[in-house]
Amino acid sequence: KKALLKNNIKTAPFVTIENSDQIGLTDRLRNEYPLIVKPIASDGSEGVTQKSVVENRKQLIKAITNNFKLFHQPALVEKYITGKEINVAILEIKGLPKILPASEITFPKEFGQKYKIVDFESKWRPETPQYNNTPAVCPAKISSSLLQELQAVVVKIWKIMDLKGYARVDFRIDKNGDPFVLEINVNPDIENNPVVGFPRAARAIGLDYKNLILTIVDSAMHRAKFSS
Repeated sequence: KKALLKNNIKTAPFVTIENSDQIGLTDRLRNEYPLIVKPIASDGSEGVTQKSVVENRKQLIKAITNNFKLFHQPALVEKYITGKEINVAILEIKGLPKILPASEITFPKEFGQKYKIVDFESKWRPETPQYNNTPAVCPAKISSSLLQELQAVVVKIWKIMDLKGYARVDFRIDKNGDPFVLEINVNPDIENNPVVGFPRAARAIGLDYKNLILTIVDSAMHRAKFSS
């Protein structure tokens, strides 16, 4: 997030809290509620629930305290941005990044949750309402101007973060239509599963699973050849 801000790429205002003595640092965000609290070094939305979104200081302290207790790692506290959730996958082909069609995570009325977030249950618990009511649409139904803006940001991120092979950038689009980077996922899920985002984006350009994996391997071999 610091690298993004340094390069004039929008990301939600944030602080990191390493221990209970630093909770006072959240005062920097006192005008940004609601906030969302996440473990700083976990994966797959681990630790992200409806209770991760907080609307006041009492809830914030409880969420941070629970993070320390459950995950034994610093907490990332950032502004919760309402709006569309869009992710854009990137696939390296012969040393060059190819932007795959954008996907939107949708939250139908049947979702039944106060905050529209992709929490742990949405990704990993098929028996839950969250899992069954957060379908993705690919290609995302967004304007061409927004798509072009997201693609430009993704290419910039690929360069400044020196990404390789494959990656995915997750965005939230706020009420003004401005995109904010939620995460740069340098190791997104690529399992052969219809609900997994990266292979779905590849299929949208006619690249089946076998050839997706072969492309990733081929790109790694290409890098090895030209770095030796």
